[in-house]
Order: sequence, then C-alpha cells, then structure tokens
Amino acid sequence: MDQRPKRRKLLKEGVKMLGFIIGLFVGAFIGVVFMCLCNAAAKADEQMKDHINDKSKK
Repeated sequence: MDQRPKRRKLLKEGVKMLGFIIGLFVGAFIGVVFMCLCNAAAKADEQMKDHINDKSKK
C-alpha cells in the first residue's frame, strides 16, 4: 500500500515532464513557421521594390 502514492506522484511528474517537452516542440515549430513567413515577406518586399524601380526607369 505504501507504493501507490509514490507511483501516482511519479506518474504525475512524468505527465508534467511530457507536457513540457511537447510544449517545447510545439513552440519551436511555431517559431520556425513564423520565421519562414517573415523571411518570405522580406524577400517579397525586395522583389516588389526591384520591380517598382525597373518600371520607373523605363
């Protein structure tokens, strides 16, 4: 009977640790997606700027 509370405590701690690790992966994935979107937007801005400059030179 003494073992059950210890097992429950270990299980709770394991679930917390698993949640923490899953949260790290989800947060990292969202960060990478956001970084890629920002990079794509920056490249699109550069292309638009070049396109506008090309039109104004003609």
